[in-house]
Amino acid sequence: MQSHSPIWTLIEEVDPMPLKAAEAAEASDVNFWSCGLHPVTQSTPLQLVVPRVAQYGVDESSLKQFLHATEWMIERGADPHAVAPASCTGVVSLRFEAKESFVEVGHAGKSALSLAVAVRAAMRASQLNRQRPEDYDWTDAMEVLTRLIELFCSVQRAVVERVSVDVSVINMWSRVASAAETHDVEILISSGKVTAHCAVLSAVSPVLSRMLGSEWCREGQLKKIELQETPLSALRLFIDLVYTGSTYEIFPVETALAAFELAHRWQCDGVVNMLERALCRMICEESFEAIATHAVRFELSLLIAACTKFATDSQPIRSQLAKGLLPPALVAMLQGSEGRPPRKKRRRAF
Repeated sequence: MQSHSPIWTLIEEVDPMPLKAAEAAEASDVNFWSCGLHPVTQSTPLQLVVPRVAQYGVDESSLKQFLHATEWMIERGADPHAVAPASCTGVVSLRFEAKESFVEVGHAGKSALSLAVAVRAAMRASQLNRQRPEDYDWTDAMEVLTRLIELFCSVQRAVVERVSVDVSVINMWSRVASAAETHDVEILISSGKVTAHCAVLSAVSPVLSRMLGSEWCREGQLKKIELQETPLSALRLFIDLVYTGSTYEIFPVETALAAFELAHRWQCDGVVNMLERALCRMICEESFEAIATHAVRFELSLLIAACTKFATDSQPIRSQLAKGLLPPALVAMLQGSEGRPPRKKRRRAF
């Protein structure tokens, strides 16, 4: 990003739509989100969102937009644990002249996470010293800041190495995937078939590598794999992610879950991670039970954290929990257990 880029202003405004547009138009530096510093203050991108928290104390709609934009920045590579240099001059300064109250915390030597914690501590100290009615009440701001801190902390649950690549690389692999005349493996399902390269499938999956490389099994001899219940849309999504890590398709939750099961069965860890992140963004009241059930079944820590956070913020899900309408495994997950149903007693032999 250039020093004059408007994206820094948009980061401070934490508005997801123009932020995404500016990033798409100007993202010339692939390390911007992970390594970029403000050209004037030397603050990290996520440090700039912390001061906005005071504006969202009572507006739930704006708060969700704020958290969504922050999650998007983290997905792009922004690190809540990246520390600003000692030369950083950024400051969180929240002042309310009419109330004669203020909080002021510097960015230097802090990460976005430690900055948010320090700002909340300063708010709490100000709250404890609140003696007059005209002193500002920080209760709502502290509550919202706690949700931001929880979001920053959740990043620790799934550390997956990701890098940005030039779009020409993705386009090249897309052309390779489309070169059907060079494909040497068929994946057959009831509604059709998809073809691919044996070398590519073997490289991403140890299961397929053994299956296709063996002369003693049917798949290895014929270079054909038969699947019984996988939908064609899920298989195509799986192949897209194998080759390019991306897709042009708009796919529903059911397709993502089916593709995830296939990737998990074949031990394609990269595709599993991609679909887990995609499912985190697809959680809603209608999809919650299906996604959360998969999160528990496959012990997906990132997805469990996302489902738990969504349930905490969702009145309909909290109501289902209170009425006992959720499956036992999801009840256990939301009550802070390991996210698995209680184990059955095992018979012991002597």
